[in-house]
Amino acid sequence: MKAPSPETGNYVELLSFLAENNTDLHYHLSTNNMFTGTSGKIQNDLIYAIAEVMGEEIKMKIKKAPFVAVMVDETSDVGNVAQLALVLRYVTDTGVKERFVR
Repeated sequence: MKAPSPETGNYVELLSFLAENNTDLHYHLSTNNMFTGTSGKIQNDLIYAIAEVMGEEIKMKIKKAPFVAVMVDETSDVGNVAQLALVLRYVTDTGVKERFVR
């Protein structure tokens, strides 16, 4: 895989970083011409799939938690559009976890 340019974006930068430490991924990205996982549609599909898995994991942990706190904050951005922040804090066997949801 060739070195990313400053214009590649976070996704490709992260993929390049991971390939530096994973020989299978590095080999795949260096030799495969059909699927490299860097097109915009593929990036969005992968990000959506990861978000779904993470969301389900968080839901499962919250259902098991004896205590849950919800923190919500709203502010307007420079375009006068409301922006919402949602954070979930919950107790697990290993301690308190905090997850930024939105």
